[in-house]
Amino acid sequence: MEKRDIFRNTLLIFTSDHGEELGEHNIYFEHGHNAYQSTMHVPLIMTYPGRIPEKKTVNRNLVLVDIFPTILSYAGIQPPEQLEGRSLHTLIEGKNPADGPVFSEGGYLFERNNRYHSVLYLNDYKLIHDRTGRWELYNLVNDPYEQQNLINKKPENAALMKKMLLDWESKDIGISEQQTEGTEKLSKETVDQLRALGYVD
Repeated sequence: MEKRDIFRNTLLIFTSDHGEELGEHNIYFEHGHNAYQSTMHVPLIMTYPGRIPEKKTVNRNLVLVDIFPTILSYAGIQPPEQLEGRSLHTLIEGKNPADGPVFSEGGYLFERNNRYHSVLYLNDYKLIHDRTGRWELYNLVNDPYEQQNLINKKPENAALMKKMLLDWESKDIGISEQQTEGTEKLSKETVDQLRALGYVD
């Protein structure tokens, strides 16, 4: 890119859609059936010479849906109103220090089985809710490897975050069901490909 003289005018983004369990919770080579940081915390590295400061670090809870609005912002394109996510442009420039709740979900939408989970990040805390009714609460600053479940030790934090996550789940369930409609109509070849990639049991 430097030889073609396009590097200085190019926004480069390095990230991943998920991590991988490598024994952190006695789980090996899995990424779809839990919501621990080993699968949820992925790299997000951006470079744009002259536009993004070198060695700038943003210590915030972010989500991958923020990437597309960020690209549009740097390109000077107004995002559609219905677009999910927020641009990280102003956050990178240090103009938006506020940190709000971040929601996520995982597992296999078209199964909605007991291993499907929802997640809320709020400041230093992370709440996990799976379909068995199990709740897990972690302080990621004090316990980055999620070894101490605080769900019964921090009742005030747990109650607030549970309410927020349940409210989000109730609004999100309709969207998720719409997204999964028609999956039973997938061809055998497509299902086999999804299974080979680990997205279907």
